[in-house]
Amino acid sequence: MLARTIRSANFAFYWGCIALVLFACIYVPFTRTLSPLLLTCLVAAGVACCLWGVYYATLCYKIDAEGITRCSLFGKKHLLWRAVTESDWQETDANSIASCRLTLVTPQQTMVLSSDLLPLDAVQELAADLRTAGLLPAVEKNQ
Repeated sequence: MLARTIRSANFAFYWGCIALVLFACIYVPFTRTLSPLLLTCLVAAGVACCLWGVYYATLCYKIDAEGITRCSLFGKKHLLWRAVTESDWQETDANSIASCRLTLVTPQQTMVLSSDLLPLDAVQELAADLRTAGLLPAVEKNQ
């Protein structure tokens, strides 16, 4: 299996949001006189927004021959291919918007990779590699 890293589809967007939030949180206090309550609310909202952005900007899945590792701001979650007991593939095309969802299950955990968060092509390529490796059932073609 080809080693790769899959990042969120909107990776650059999240970093841009972080930059804009930080800019606003610095700019507003320098250009306005804020009460302590408003300043506290501004800082709290800025911290919350930046945590949201950093979480999704740093979220990635590292895939190699041994397994898949989900890395995020709050830690890592590793799943070994040999421990996978069940896998599922769902692909939809509603109103000309394609999406897919890959679910991998082990006795200890379940990992879901979805095109709602990750690039569609990357999830489809991973599913194709897993089919080739025998970890995901072949897709039945409707005639």
